[in-house]
Amino acid sequence: YKSFADLGANVSPLAGSVISLTAGTGFFTIGGPAAAPGVSHNGPLWSIGDDVNWVKGSHQIGFGGSFYHQQLNYWSGGGVNASGAAVFDGSQSRNGTVAGNPLVDFMLGLTSTANGWNQGTLYGFYSRQTYQALYIQDSWKVNSRLTLNYGVRWEPYTAVYQQSSHQALHFDPALFTQNVHSSYYQNAPAGLVFSGDPQYACGNSFNCPKWNKFFPRVGLAWDPMGNGRMTIRAAYGMLGDRMSMLSLSQEQFGAPFGSTISVPGANLSNPWSTFGGGAGGLLPAGQNPLAILAAQSGFGYAAPNVPFITAGNYVSSPLSDFHPTYMNQWNLSIQKQVGQNWLLSVNYLGNNTIHLVSETNVNPAISMGTGSCTLQAVVSGKVVPQTFPNCSAAATTNLRRPLYQQNPLLGQYYAGIGQVDDGGTATYQGLNLSARKQVSKGIN
Repeated sequence: YKSFADLGANVSPLAGSVISLTAGTGFFTIGGPAAAPGVSHNGPLWSIGDDVNWVKGSHQIGFGGSFYHQQLNYWSGGGVNASGAAVFDGSQSRNGTVAGNPLVDFMLGLTSTANGWNQGTLYGFYSRQTYQALYIQDSWKVNSRLTLNYGVRWEPYTAVYQQSSHQALHFDPALFTQNVHSSYYQNAPAGLVFSGDPQYACGNSFNCPKWNKFFPRVGLAWDPMGNGRMTIRAAYGMLGDRMSMLSLSQEQFGAPFGSTISVPGANLSNPWSTFGGGAGGLLPAGQNPLAILAAQSGFGYAAPNVPFITAGNYVSSPLSDFHPTYMNQWNLSIQKQVGQNWLLSVNYLGNNTIHLVSETNVNPAISMGTGSCTLQAVVSGKVVPQTFPNCSAAATTNLRRPLYQQNPLLGQYYAGIGQVDDGGTATYQGLNLSARKQVSKGIN
């Protein structure tokens, strides 16, 4: 295997001897993320639990609890971004309305004018999580016709946390407006705070814990006639859920950990020759920025003075105002024997899920039509007006984002910001009707 550097390109071989190269759709692809996968180790995992059953008169009481600890150590290995990715789509050989040929662009070494060259740093993280719960329940045989079941489970929400400080991040638009910066990372953009900063209220966790999580459950089984030919069963329960350990791992994909820089239309022999610079001048134009970034970030660590790239992508999660997912579930079942051979059943099941987790982009590029327009742009540290013939062209993408338009000097550091959204809901209801007849002995 070879790296781009082995083939003569001015590229830092951070991922070793591997490349990622794509020529159009249906032509060819060499390498890619799967060719340099990350490495993870998720042990040791340990747990402790106990359950006690106690029969006293007509009551069968159960109580117990459990504690579980899990961990995940991850190293990107270059698979996501550090190998560097070159894309050839024919945009360089396009002639007016005549479509270009990706293979021609490849032979010329000219990458796509939209997303031609992308490379970032290696990164890693040490994630941990604990789970704890206590419960008590009772099955009470009230009489020969009625049995009640009831109980409650205490299952607090404790989020995934990072073993070290300054590894979890949070974007707050109010802090952006107030021009508040991280007290640890000297070059972090306004509005972005990290675990260990005064504004980050959740320790090293992605979200703050919720200790007041109690989930009741109740049910009954009733023989209304007392002759064993009919039963009515009903139950209700509330259940909690939580995000997986990898659900917010993409926080580590962005600066200052896995900083990825794009250079549209780059020449593959020296993709950084047209790099416009960034990070407030800390990454000089026309020079390979990965040499600087890679020296100041790594596996579970980033230096306090690490540069933050311009137009960086981030993933953020609410802190104290995060709402964990939970579900209400209920059912009703009626069975009746008719004659000696028929059994009729009606079964209803319903549930609703609250605070389903998804994601929304809080800094999307706003479409402004295809006509010409003048937008504010940061050039050499100053805000100047620039006119574009197509207002919604790819070249204006970051200029059309809300944070950039609110304050170009501060907003230039942000591209998309994926924000965890816990506002999702789901509902299910089902009805099953059945009739069963015993045709003869052993056959239904």
